This record gives sequence, structure tokens and C-alpha cells, in this order.
Amino acid sequence: MSVFISPDLLLGAPTEFPLTHARIGYRTLLRVDNISVSSAHPDHPGVNAVSVNTYQFWLPQSLPATLSVEVSEEDEVDYLGIARHTLAGCRVRLQSSVNGSDWVTHGEAHPDDNRALMLLIAPANARYWRVLIDRDGVGDMPEVGVVFIGKALAMQRMIYGGHAPITLSRQTTIRPNKSDTGQFLGFSVIRRGIATSVSFRNLTASWYRSQFDPFVRYATQGKGPFFFAWRPATFPQEVAYCWTSDDIAPSNIWLWDGEDSDADVLQKIIHNATRANVAQVWVQGQRVHART
Repeated sequence: MSVFISPDLLLGAPTEFPLTHARIGYRTLLRVDNISVSSAHPDHPGVNAVSVNTYQFWLPQSLPATLSVEVSEEDEVDYLGIARHTLAGCRVRLQSSVNGSDWVTHGEAHPDDNRALMLLIAPANARYWRVLIDRDGVGDMPEVGVVFIGKALAMQRMIYGGHAPITLSRQTTIRPNKSDTGQFLGFSVIRRGIATSVSFRNLTASWYRSQFDPFVRYATQGKGPFFFAWRPATFPQEVAYCWTSDDIAPSNIWLWDGEDSDADVLQKIIHNATRANVAQVWVQGQRVHART
């Protein structure tokens, strides 16, 4: 599970939010009716890579292989996400074209395992985009299960302490085995998975409504999974193709100048007050608590 960052992004103009902020890839240009592939096994067509499901996949019949998308108007793209693949040892390039014939490479990835990957590039606009897959040497044809090409959501704030990276948050159900006489016979792994929770603090009200809430609606209304890199610049290996199992809701505890009334401020203080974070409490002119 890795993030590959193109040199143009590292050396180019600063992004709105730095690469220490999480990136969420949920928007994609790919649709069943706007993609084409260079080749495909009859039982594993290219449209399988457009689905968010991981039980099916696209299987090229030869390399180099391409998956191309054409959109009606130029769209800005800054990431490629691939999941449920066997691309270890392959070279994966994200390319664009202004005419569908002459291609420019924006970045490339060299996965050394088959876990989810994200390729982050400097934002670019084009009508034609494609993923080019090849390898040096011989090997089995790679399987490609899920492909997203689009504009990632760059989070307004960093994730701070207390977060357990999803790739390290393993959830394994294990059953010990023993004989009729009680002798230990090893373990059986019943189920494996990964899961975590994420808290983004101090998002502004306007940014939440305009930028984050569209993702919330996507993630919680059955539209599909997403790619998640919690701190691409620092921990590029910690990427997941994941989904939410619960609602995503804001906790409105930040105080907004000019937006919160005195009653709003009081309610937020009451709701979030603890002895540790309240400096003083006065009741009828008497101080009844002072934080030490």
C-alpha cells in the first residue's frame, strides 16, 4: 500500500494543502461507457476495472497494456488509484493527451507488492487520460481490479496524535486448535482485515460544506469505497482502498467569530467542558472551579 509522488508535484508550485495532509481519492472520471483497453481476456474485460468491487478484474492479454478514458470536457486530474491488482514488478504510468494520439507522462509507479497504491501528480487538465502498464522481463499477465483517475480531496487540516494508521490496524480473528486430549495443534485464521477511525479537527464551516460534505455523501450513501493516504509525504507506504461502516458527522465545537451567537458559544462550552479544559467556573459570583 504505497503512495508514489511525481517529481513535478514535489518540485512544482505549492499545492493548496501540503502533502502532510491526508488525500482521499473518491472522484473518478472512469465510466463503463467512456473507457477502452488495448486488450483483454474474454472472461475479464476492461470494464471490470471501472467497478468498485474487488471480486472481478481486468486481465490484459499482452504488455504494454493501456486503459484509456475520454471525457467530453477537460477535467483536472491529480491522482491515480489502483486496488485489487497483481502489478508487483510492473511499471505503471499515468498519461494525458490533448488529441488522443500524443501522450505525456505525468508520473509513474513501481509497485513492489500487490497492495493498494496511489500516484499523486501535479494537477493537469485534459480530455484524454490513460494508464500504461508494462514491465522489464517476463512474468504473468497482471490483474487490475479497481482503477480511479480523478481529483483527490486534500484535507484542510493534518491528522494529529492518537491516529492509528489503517495499514497497521490489523483485525484478525484467530481460532486455536487442540486435540481431543487438549494438545495444542496450532491456529486457524478465520478472518483478516484492517480498520481504523479518523478525526479531522478544526475544519472551517465553509470548507466542510463545500469540500468535505460531498465526500461524506458519497461514502455514506452506498456509492462505493475510496483511496485513503493519511500522510503521503511522511508515510507513503500507508495507503488503503477502504470504505466506511458508519455515518460521518461533524462535531461543531470550534468557535467561529461572527457566526456563533452568545447562546451558541455557551452551548459548545457546556457540551465539551471537562475539569481539564475549563479554566474557571463561576456560579452566582463565586468561583467554584479553577484549573491548576
